[in-house]
Amino acid sequence: MFIQRSTTIKGLIVLYLFSVVYVIVTQRTFYADGAHYFLKLLEEKSFIYGDDFARHYAHYCTQFPIIILIRIFNVKDLNILSFAFGLGLYFPQLISLWLCYSIAKTKNIYFMLFPVIAIFAIDMNLSFMSVHESHVISNIFWPILFYLVLKEELTWKDRIVLLVLGVVFTRSYESASILGIILLAVMVLIIRERWKQISLLTKVTWAFMGILFVVSILIAVHSIIFPRCPGNKAAFLSSFSAIFEHLPAILSFIYISIISLCIFSPKFSTSILYKIIFILLVVATIFISVTPSTMPELTKPYLQYPARVYMTYMLPLLSIVAFFVLKGTIVVPESTWKKIAILAAFLVIGQTTWQILATKQWDGFRQVFKNELTMHNGVVPYEDTILKEERIGNQLISTMNWGWINPTLSIIWSKDKDVTTIILNSSTYSGVWQPFNPLDIDSLPKVEEFGFSFKKYKNFLLEIKK
Repeated sequence: MFIQRSTTIKGLIVLYLFSVVYVIVTQRTFYADGAHYFLKLLEEKSFIYGDDFARHYAHYCTQFPIIILIRIFNVKDLNILSFAFGLGLYFPQLISLWLCYSIAKTKNIYFMLFPVIAIFAIDMNLSFMSVHESHVISNIFWPILFYLVLKEELTWKDRIVLLVLGVVFTRSYESASILGIILLAVMVLIIRERWKQISLLTKVTWAFMGILFVVSILIAVHSIIFPRCPGNKAAFLSSFSAIFEHLPAILSFIYISIISLCIFSPKFSTSILYKIIFILLVVATIFISVTPSTMPELTKPYLQYPARVYMTYMLPLLSIVAFFVLKGTIVVPESTWKKIAILAAFLVIGQTTWQILATKQWDGFRQVFKNELTMHNGVVPYEDTILKEERIGNQLISTMNWGWINPTLSIIWSKDKDVTTIILNSSTYSGVWQPFNPLDIDSLPKVEEFGFSFKKYKNFLLEIKK
């Protein structure tokens, strides 16, 4: 039975890994801020946005693969660097799953469902914004929780891993103001129960972790009160209502709610009401999961940015449910675990299907964008391109775009890295921040050492000035 359960969990993880590879290969990680991060990393050849104090350790976790290739191995191939960039963004999730699995398999493999549900019912609703730091702190949170609750005694390897996770946690994202309090409370409860039974070294490790949790809370609160970008704080506070348009997020919320009901009231999972809800949920999952192909107008990647709010509230709530189960306060019957596993399987399949089909839409947009670059020369207004169209047939166009991303993508996706055309941003974004001014020669990214050539484009700008 254990082998069967373990195989099921591994199967769900493999399905997720397939979608991750597809995202990386199609360069969906360039959506929104992603393209800017990638180009800036090429230009700086070092970790970027170090001035974002409350989040910079998240940058270390996600940017190190591409930095290693550039700085140590002197890699210039754009495809390899693009893959390393994408792999780095998903690295914390992969490590998180592996750490949680290594702990859960020694206790109860069903415990692994919590980080899996967190990824597919919470993180994945923000996955188009793959460079966002909130993913990192979410991924770090679960193995820390598992170590605190499920490890009665820490080995020297456990101590090293736990302390590294704790250090990264301190400067990963502002949601540490909530998650840090939860972890600190969990640790206090565990210490009260086990303090006399654990070794001195484990006591010292927990003491250091307590200090790190307090530090993380203070850093996060300071960053919330004095944000690096005040506009982002305002956008965060005003984005809650957008969640109600985010179909996968709404579906995920229902899954978490039903799973929580099953945990707190096992009798519910045997009721007729549960069977009716389950059937309706499966139908809704199938419908929503294929909408990127069947009803593309319902696919709105830009809604994944305000989904930060969803993650901020749902992750703490799910973690509280998980704590009661991991600690043994709530004992979930085997029959209930099986039904939760089935729910999780449908969640994984539904969310992954949506992600794959939405990524297919992105790949189609990428081809359309590249074709536009070959059909024009010089500076091209957004309104003069096909990119302004909402869609062509079933292929989404403008919906896959991001306000200020066009000039950056024009460079990254230039044919043979010979930049002859830069598509401007929409006139509706006039005056809005952009990474560089495409009409200013001196403002263009300094990435020639990676094979890019701006000679033809610069000549065009000089002709305009004449």
